[in-house]
Amino acid sequence: MPAPAQHKEATGSTQDSAAPAKEGATAVSDNRSEHHPDKIDRANQQTRHVSANGTNHFTPFLDRLTAGGIDPDQTAADLFTDTTVLVLRFTNPISLAASVGDSESATTIEHMAGYLEALAESRGVEYLKVMGDEILCAAGIDTGSKDHARLIADLALNIQNRCTGLFASLDAPMEFRIGIDTGAVMGSSVGRKEKTYNIWGESVRFASKMADTGIPGGIQVSETTYRRLRANYLFHARGSYYLPNIGETSTYLLTGRI
Repeated sequence: MPAPAQHKEATGSTQDSAAPAKEGATAVSDNRSEHHPDKIDRANQQTRHVSANGTNHFTPFLDRLTAGGIDPDQTAADLFTDTTVLVLRFTNPISLAASVGDSESATTIEHMAGYLEALAESRGVEYLKVMGDEILCAAGIDTGSKDHARLIADLALNIQNRCTGLFASLDAPMEFRIGIDTGAVMGSSVGRKEKTYNIWGESVRFASKMADTGIPGGIQVSETTYRRLRANYLFHARGSYYLPNIGETSTYLLTGRI
């Protein structure tokens, strides 16, 4: 396995562990007009656990909104307190233009976007958007989606296999990284002529950080995601990471299913 890149904002040492930490309605087009909660269920708000011993070092997301003068019940945006977000980032923009297959017009990014659209639809992953050199997916936005962390983990492993084969066929390095986080996001429809649904916020930013600071070809996940998946998936402990206004958290590399 390639040596991990140093985390950009790490406060402690970043180390890889050789032993796995093993413990016990598709809307791909982004057009959404329903399934958005009118009220926030505070009993289900996501609280991150950031230390190895399970101690919570920072304030829950909804409390931080309130402290900032924002009433979650009155905000115009939809607030989803328990979602899982995946960011697939291609680290070499030139690789996105490579020709794939027999058609000279089929590029790497077109191939992966088409593959992900079909995969997301078949697996029930609700949100997918292509943004430049990255693709963002999310599950848990629709009410009743309780197994969103597993859906995204399986999606990530399929993406990893597909990208590995794709870059091998191009005789190119594995120029992609995947990051995952579980937590809160906000969303709303945007655009005047053609409305599309857009999500942003804490878990989108943290999943993006996990992709930024991961290893080439790897899947780096936050501690909240790891805690959801550790009974059924294999992980390598990665190290610690500090996120401003959030606190210090452990990160892990997802390596497979148990």
